[in-house]
Amino acid sequence: ENLYNVQTIEIGKYTGLFDKDKDGTKEKLIVYIEPIDEQGDVIKAAADIEVELWDLSKTDGSALLAKWPPVKPDELKKLWFDSMLKVNYRLTFDITDKVKSLDEPLTVKVTFTDYLSGKVFKKQKVINP
Repeated sequence: ENLYNVQTIEIGKYTGLFDKDKDGTKEKLIVYIEPIDEQGDVIKAAADIEVELWDLSKTDGSALLAKWPPVKPDELKKLWFDSMLKVNYRLTFDITDKVKSLDEPLTVKVTFTDYLSGKVFKKQKVINP
């Protein structure tokens, strides 16, 4: 009971698709995840994190564009990102062969399984083109 516990998670506002090599094609999905404790502070937390990318405008059963293997705690601790404005985990995924068109909004779904408590937190965020 004296440990900091994750109470919720947030997906950061800068989550989105990015053109890392500046060639005009967005080939990376960067997801910012903030585990939040009882006091509303962002904290480091060991977890498994699963990320999915969806195009909910598709109705033919192909809405799920990508699902990546879970990011495990040993890898997650290397992804802690501290800037002047925010602290969070920054996860990067290749979408080169997964997203064909950027005309419709996409949805990022995150499942965060906290190792300390076993609690599962789910959030999703719309990425506008």
